[in-house]
Amino acid sequence: LKKDGLSVIGEFKKASPSHGAMDIKVDLKERILQYNDSVDAISCLTEEDHFYGSTAYLEQIRKMTNLPVIRKDFIIEEYQVYEAKVIGADAILLIAAILDDETFKRLYVLCEVHDEAELQRMLVLDVEIIGINNRNLKTFEVTMDTTKKLSAMLPKDFKERGKVLVSESGVSTDGDISALKQSHADAFLIGTALMESDNPLSSH
Repeated sequence: LKKDGLSVIGEFKKASPSHGAMDIKVDLKERILQYNDSVDAISCLTEEDHFYGSTAYLEQIRKMTNLPVIRKDFIIEEYQVYEAKVIGADAILLIAAILDDETFKRLYVLCEVHDEAELQRMLVLDVEIIGINNRNLKTFEVTMDTTKKLSAMLPKDFKERGKVLVSESGVSTDGDISALKQSHADAFLIGTALMESDNPLSSH
């Protein structure tokens, strides 16, 4: 994700609470083969109730790609980290809003923040990768201004110390990407726009 220019994390999911069921054009195998040619890492939803995910999907994806694979779920306990490793994940996503500091520091790989207070907690914990979610989890409203506002709070030496900034949710237009560049994001995580596209490579 620290390469020159922006990196893309392509997501595999079948639904989300804000969007409902995805209008998926192709099956899992074809989508991952397309991702192999078009993204830098793959995020897989394994949460079953709200995202219609499955650990089986991640296991299938692991067999079809050499790209880094992130398990995205409501990770709250150690066994889920071990499970992620067993099913083939290279990393996990952790949500600051649902974990206390002690648990977060014990588990973290990619942390997700939504507001100033959560970001400040992660800076104190000195995490390596910060993901800023542009979606308000209470209203489901999405705005790139969230990344703009929170990225301005990062220390000036954030990148110099090898830290990585990821912008998540709602990225679908050239304008969104331009905004993220101005906010100094290293990468963006895209789910709905890529899942509902005919070909992820042509989408960006």
